[in-house]
Amino acid sequence: MAATHQNRESLPLISDANQCVYTSCYCEENIWKLCEHISTTRPEELCHCYAAFISNDQRMVPLWMQKARRAPDQPVIWDYHVLFIHKPTEGSPQVYDLDTVLPLPTSFSTYMSEAIQEEYSIRPEFHRYLTSGKGGHLYF
Repeated sequence: MAATHQNRESLPLISDANQCVYTSCYCEENIWKLCEHISTTRPEELCHCYAAFISNDQRMVPLWMQKARRAPDQPVIWDYHVLFIHKPTEGSPQVYDLDTVLPLPTSFSTYMSEAIQEEYSIRPEFHRYLTSGKGGHLYF
């Protein structure tokens, strides 16, 4: 029985963006709906899920690898952005960002290096803050 639980846990929560409710430029509602979906399809995993809110004092948050980008190497400047992160008991954390061109899900380390990028490479006014809330207790 334990092996079955581990195998199910290692599966992506969502592997096709078409399984998700999605509205462009409404990341918080999209993540709320994703949490809602997980609560009905994989409720045992919800305690391993987080919503991450990214912003800064200037409300100018650069993110790369976004669908809304004008050019492949250019960031999109959001006022804020919300991600869904799954950290299973076994394995690496996975990011679910419905606005990215990266695969769904994407490993946390890949998302950080390709979409978030290093703080030292951007101007100080674009430095970001990240806050998270656990999946079973998310309020937007």
